[in-house]
Amino acid sequence: MAEAPRELSGAWNFRDVSDAVPALSPGRVFRSGELSRLDEQGR
Repeated sequence: MAEAPRELSGAWNFRDVSDAVPALSPGRVFRSGELSRLDEQGR
């Protein structure tokens, strides 16, 4: 069962890569356009 999309405050184009790659554990590998722009809520 797929989880609802996750939001990471301050990150553009944030994705949980494990949703697309079954060999990865959910919630462990993330991709974003620019993690350096995370705000306090997203850290």
